[in-house]
Amino acid sequence: MINHENSSTASTENEKELLKKARQFDMDALSRIHDRFYRAVYRYIAFRLSNSNVAEDLANEVFTRFLQALRQKKGPKDSIRSWLLGTASNIVNDHFRAKYRVTEVEMSDQIESNIAQPEQVVDQKLREAALKKAMGILTTEQQHVLALRFGDGRSIKEVAKMLRKSEGAVKMLQARAIASLSDRLQSARGTANG
Repeated sequence: MINHENSSTASTENEKELLKKARQFDMDALSRIHDRFYRAVYRYIAFRLSNSNVAEDLANEVFTRFLQALRQKKGPKDSIRSWLLGTASNIVNDHFRAKYRVTEVEMSDQIESNIAQPEQVVDQKLREAALKKAMGILTTEQQHVLALRFGDGRSIKEVAKMLRKSEGAVKMLQARAIASLSDRLQSARGTANG
């Protein structure tokens, strides 16, 4: 039987030791931080953007900013993961502000062999574009909650702790975001069919 409390404490201590070494620019520690947290940062960004190429670029920017923060004697105080995800949120917000809603529908050059009809591929791309557009109407806080919950697979409790909110507030943000997305997508479907 694993004692989760002890493993959590060990993980925190390990993260603090890793951060201490990273502040000294220990290449092994920096590499381990990248390997350990890159996937979570990428998934968080990809969930909010729905564009894997841009998500990859922005995830790399998060780690570039991490190094810059260390050089400036700034950066995370104790939780590397929280700092990286907070920075990812800021970078995504900056990206949205800079780009401010140029509607793009990404078309694939290849049609997967298990999809028989090109109409299905186009329909899927249009649904993805509608979801991306609908995500844009959510508040930044709602986008952040959905990205942490569904993009990074975090529990309500973990999200509440990361955002310094009550679990009830996180549940409310999530419920409002999902309701808003549902309404927006249904009205878009109604307009398309009407």
